[in-house]
Amino acid sequence: MEEITNYAKQKGVEMIMHNETGGSATNYDRHLDTAFRFMNKYSYNAVKTGYVGQITPRGEHHDGQWMIEHFVRVAEKAAQYQVMVNMHESVRPIGLNRTYPNWIANEAGRGNEWNAFSDGNTPEHETIMPFTRLMGGPMDLHSRYF
Repeated sequence: MEEITNYAKQKGVEMIMHNETGGSATNYDRHLDTAFRFMNKYSYNAVKTGYVGQITPRGEHHDGQWMIEHFVRVAEKAAQYQVMVNMHESVRPIGLNRTYPNWIANEAGRGNEWNAFSDGNTPEHETIMPFTRLMGGPMDLHSRYF
């Protein structure tokens, strides 16, 4: 990590950590302090969280109250460590980024990873996103990758 961090600094690049939970939000809750201390140690000032898969505990949903409370816990803990958060597989914007200014964006949109699992996104979908989804708040959309 030190080598990567030093290399990035030499190039004038700031890195973002990706914490993929595999849907295990309860496990991520248990390790938040450790994760954010690690980010502070290596000068990561931002994290992209991920929740691909079924949410643990079983029966909870990405858009349910339990997960909203989890996202708030993550934003609050990140703020304590002065880390920005970009929540992937998260809820649509509901104003929490105003309460937690370190919560810089939500994915909350159908990105191009869907191209691997289905017929993919249409050009119309890609071009309408700024006028529909972005009305609610900031978004992290990975519209093109190869």
